[in-house]
Amino acid sequence: PPPLFPYLLYLACVHVWLCRREVCAGVPECRELIARLVLEARQLYAGPALDDQPSQGGQGGQGGRGGLFQLERCFFMRFSQGAMLALDTALAQPSKVGGVVLLAGFLMNVETWALRLKTNHADLRVLQIHGLDDWAIPFETARWLQGLLQAHSTRVIFVPHGGGHTVSQSTVSVVTVLSGGGVLKNN
Repeated sequence: PPPLFPYLLYLACVHVWLCRREVCAGVPECRELIARLVLEARQLYAGPALDDQPSQGGQGGQGGRGGLFQLERCFFMRFSQGAMLALDTALAQPSKVGGVVLLAGFLMNVETWALRLKTNHADLRVLQIHGLDDWAIPFETARWLQGLLQAHSTRVIFVPHGGGHTVSQSTVSVVTVLSGGGVLKNN
């Protein structure tokens, strides 16, 4: 690392610490875009759900579950600053989501997240992956996020890796194995 690395690491920690109590610049606009994307997906896939059973009235198809787009089967996955937006988006949904995969994520707006985790997202499933040598978002901040999630009864799988601020092939393999093996599936 360059000679300034310890100083830059300190500044990164300070930045993340400050952002954890407030909403960082640009986040409201991102929230709006993501909310619009979720709404459009719901509208686009409003047809009958694949696993709907006929209702008691003998009518199949709708089953009251929102068609092909079912929020409880939707996973939000992002990297770095996108990871905080993925969690923020999941927690902003009116009902439970399938889960969240956070790759090198950190805390933001702690009080709001804590309140949302207590209410309708208490058993949220989270896969959190973070590099031990992450220079952009220090590993300690991942532990802060893990602590918040665990304090509110989420089901967190925390996977540290030996790399830095990257998405490596091993990270992709972990996500693939966990999702294919039923750990992240709705069972």
